Amino acid sequence: MPLVDGVERLGVLAVRTAWLDGVRMRRSRVPAHLFAMLITSKRAYSDWLAARTRTATMRLPAEMLRAFLPPRTIGSSRCVSTAVLEPAYGIAGDAFDHSVVKNILHTMILDAMGDDLTAGLTTSVAMAAARNARRSGADLADVVGSVDQALAQWLPDSFCTGVLCRLDAETGALRWVNCGHLHRC
Repeated sequence: MPLVDGVERLGVLAVRTAWLDGVRMRRSRVPAHLFAMLITSKRAYSDWLAARTRTATMRLPAEMLRAFLPPRTIGSSRCVSTAVLEPAYGIAGDAFDHSVVKNILHTMILDAMGDDLTAGLTTSVAMAAARNARRSGADLADVVGSVDQALAQWLPDSFCTGVLCRLDAETGALRWVNCGHLHRC
């Protein structure tokens, strides 16, 4: 049975039965829902769950940045957004953010220069500044301005590229800003 939190797939629960009918399917869904709620409620602060899902030692920059990432999958009745970072244990300045407010999907992909703790700090500051501006109702241009201002104030020698998007899931209108990438024809 799938373990699901909203639209995020958490895993699969194996259920063994001699035969499968509608009643057994419904009964199997109950423990799957309970396990999904348990995982979701504990993973934010449980080192035990984090340790059980890892297959390698995570470097400090990746550990720090992963603490700030939203769930990999979010959504509403109108849209779903999924993001994954690879290589999972080698990230330093790479990050994503996404949020759904009413029928507006906000997404962001960031990449700070370098592969060290400074890159992780740069991305973390950029993500926090963007979230702060977005949550205050800023439009895309003002979100970008907030990120620029925060990086100039706190990490003036660092550089971060990004793509920020807003999708109106009702109308299909997409607005996006490309930051720090060279224009190519």
